[in-house]
Amino acid sequence: YTFKGWYTQASGGTQITASTSVPAVATTYYAQWTDSTKPTCTFSGPSPSSIKVDATATYILKCTDTAGAEFNDYDISSDDFTQSTSGVLTISAPTRTAITNGYQYTITVTGAKVGSTTLTLKAGVVADKAGNTNNAATSAAITVTSAGEWVITYDGNPSKCDPVAKPDNPKKGEIYV
Repeated sequence: YTFKGWYTQASGGTQITASTSVPAVATTYYAQWTDSTKPTCTFSGPSPSSIKVDATATYILKCTDTAGAEFNDYDISSDDFTQSTSGVLTISAPTRTAITNGYQYTITVTGAKVGSTTLTLKAGVVADKAGNTNNAATSAAITVTSAGEWVITYDGNPSKCDPVAKPDNPKKGEIYV
């Protein structure tokens, strides 16, 4: 907590400053405090954190604060995340569940193309009612691998085929020989 100042009431009231005229009679003033803790968000998910193209995986993002802190009634969206490598994942709209001292968001991602990315919740998107926000971006490293490859042998003699380089993002059902 951070000291907010001296006030004429326990909640609300007028703040007492150096320029406030103080009466000559005994007067009670109240110390007021603000909750200065920041919500903390952490990812958990499949291990290893690798999925295949067109496959889905579920990640859990838990955002908690100190006991008694109330969160704003806010649902995060897929727009609240960034990817270090664009387009590797498709992110579903997260669903929110209340947990002790915060919220848990369930995020389903789908592998969109082969690659590695870091999925990051932007700083400042989760807030408690005191106005404190998650002050650090929270990330999960995710790798998307190929959905599978066919190996073809032509007449038992692969030298009769000219090799073709497999593209970085093969399309489903394509065969490269």
